[in-house]
Amino acid sequence: MATQNLLTPFKVPEVSVPELKTPETKISPIPSTNKDLTSEIIHTAIDRSQHEISKQNETNLAAIEAFKKAQELVSQPVSEGDIVPDFPASQFTPNVMGFDIRSYATDPNHEKSVASIAEKIGKFNTLSDLNNYIKKNFPSSPVSGEMIVSASAKYKIPWEILVAMMQQDSSMGTKGKGARTFNPGNVGNDDAGNIVNWGDWQSGVNAVAEWLAKHRVQTKNTHLDSGTKMPLGVVTTPFGGQTRIEGNHPGIDIANEIGTPVPSFTQGTVTAVVTGKQQADINNPNDPNKGYGNFVIVTDQDGNQFRYSHLNNAFVKVGQEVGRGTVVGGMGNTGSTYSTSGGTGSHLDLRIRNAAGKYLDPSLFL
Repeated sequence: MATQNLLTPFKVPEVSVPELKTPETKISPIPSTNKDLTSEIIHTAIDRSQHEISKQNETNLAAIEAFKKAQELVSQPVSEGDIVPDFPASQFTPNVMGFDIRSYATDPNHEKSVASIAEKIGKFNTLSDLNNYIKKNFPSSPVSGEMIVSASAKYKIPWEILVAMMQQDSSMGTKGKGARTFNPGNVGNDDAGNIVNWGDWQSGVNAVAEWLAKHRVQTKNTHLDSGTKMPLGVVTTPFGGQTRIEGNHPGIDIANEIGTPVPSFTQGTVTAVVTGKQQADINNPNDPNKGYGNFVIVTDQDGNQFRYSHLNNAFVKVGQEVGRGTVVGGMGNTGSTYSTSGGTGSHLDLRIRNAAGKYLDPSLFL
């Protein structure tokens, strides 16, 4: 079974805070009895030296504090669906496989647990895959693959999210209240003691599917136009837009400050990393990567290649497995970049190319 693309917690590379040590300089005082001109000159020089040392101390301490603050910023916990910690979580609609399940249970870890189960499940390609999974992991389960397929068809819900929900809430109808009430998803059961008995297992499975159908994450009007503000930055060139050198931009440009953490928008494998480039460095004219600057390519299970270009630096290496939300690098202005407003030109050029070589609108993946 292939691995499903799911949201994963925000990850950043581990970077240790450098130890900036200021040398302790001790200067012996001049005897106070010496009052001649030479002594005054020496005292003046000592005062100036001590002042410079104090200023250097302050500079070093400020650098350490700034570095620590930056580390805290990119290392703070981020909930499912949040990809950049610089913006409040209220701007996001966390979801698992396209469903907002935050209100499903009071357990604060419920969403993360369901997402983890769904990721491990992968994808069921056939009814046999589905039944084999249930029989192997929950041999006494009263829930069958046929029940799940029926509920899925009725409410247009993926098999995998149904299984993940019921596995998390009742071990597929074998444990807890759900096992006693034909309620494998505990729909309607709560901590106050309310119990809902659905009468038969198919009705119980349908209840889960119906609840999910009412909590889909809206995906209409996903195309991002120029000027759109989003957590990662501001869209400066939309998919299909124009730049100074392109009449039809095959990606999307998102501008923000140099160093802004750039997350992966897919789960996959790092298949290319190029570093060492600077702004206006367009490489060899015959190089197919001309103009991209520093970049990272992540390839997902379907063969889609996600190219993150103009990075200031890269935090991953070829062959590394990454999840959706893993930071792959810092935003930058390397390669062919420019600013129309006198800025640095720092931005992310995100391009997604499928296995057939066709460019896809990144808006669908953000």
